[in-house]
Amino acid sequence: MRHTEFTKTLEEALASEGKVALPNIVRLTDHADTVKRLSSMWPYTGKLPYRLLVSRSLAPSGTHMVTKAIYWPKVFLHTDGMASRFDGSGIILGGGEAFSFNMCEHKWDCSGANHSRGWHPKRCTECGFDASIDSGD
Repeated sequence: MRHTEFTKTLEEALASEGKVALPNIVRLTDHADTVKRLSSMWPYTGKLPYRLLVSRSLAPSGTHMVTKAIYWPKVFLHTDGMASRFDGSGIILGGGEAFSFNMCEHKWDCSGANHSRGWHPKRCTECGFDASIDSGD
């Protein structure tokens, strides 16, 4: 998956005004860890919605859907690789809560590295995202 596909998925979820949730959303409870993670992210500069769906599940009785949404969200994106491309993960802040999302649980293949020449390959075996770095000779 290319960074452009990650961006398209993000923008579709944001444009849905709370009808489509981002994949693999997890509520973050450790405030210090959340701040540490945010320090390496960039704010999303596109149009943000009024409402963003963060989960949808069945009620404990199993009779109806329970929707959890946050209003006026702030979205921060994680980048990786030589070109600092959006890697499909980030953090959503809103309503006094923080949630992380991850469009792919990256499993990195770093084989073929030649560190003495500045070649650091890094490709996800799940989605194909390339986060390689070539610092040159």
